[in-house]
This record gives sequence, structure tokens and C-alpha cells, in this order.
Amino acid sequence: VYAAFEKFAPLSHLPEGALPSLPPRPLHTMRDVGTPRPASHCGTPKPGRPPAARGEWGGMAVSVGNVKLADGAWDICFSLVVNNMVRGAYGAALLMAEYHQYLSARPDELLRL
Repeated sequence: VYAAFEKFAPLSHLPEGALPSLPPRPLHTMRDVGTPRPASHCGTPKPGRPPAARGEWGGMAVSVGNVKLADGAWDICFSLVVNNMVRGAYGAALLMAEYHQYLSARPDELLRL
């Protein structure tokens, strides 16, 4: 399950820097017991805290951890911590605007979609 989270990288086919707000790893996996925690793994950057605790990529990355597999075939439990103010509607609108600008400059890529 952790490997699937670590491989998740939508729009990774775009050249680096095409979408300045898109983190290279949108899901930051944490294997420590009891992580992620809202107070320390999300939010605005704070001096003296490790990078994951400062909110990776200015809050555009999502921290995932505490993965547990239950007995059923589809039973996977995990915890997500995300700054909804940044990654929610604002972040989605920002990424869509950057993607629109990228595709507008390259109309031939629209044909490949």
C-alpha cells in the first residue's frame, strides 16, 4: 500500500517546472507510528521544524500514514492530513490555471489527451 502511495504522481509526464505549484510527490508517505498529525504535519511553514512538519510544498502536498490492512479484501485504513485552505479549492484552481496556461501554449498536446 505504501508503494502505491509513493508511486502516485499525476501529471508526472509534464516537464519539470511546467506547473510551478505541483509538488513532485503530491502524497508524502509517513511510516512512523501515529503519523501524520494535524498539528505537526500540515499547515504553514514554521522555523525549526523538519520539512514534512512545515507543510511540504507550501501545503500543496498531502501527508498519508498510519496504514492498516484489515481482514476483508477491500479493507484498507489510513490517515490523511491536508491543509484544506491551500490544497482544497484554492490549490485546485491554481493548478487548473497553470495547466490551462501550459496547454494553451502547446495546442498539440491537447490532441494527445
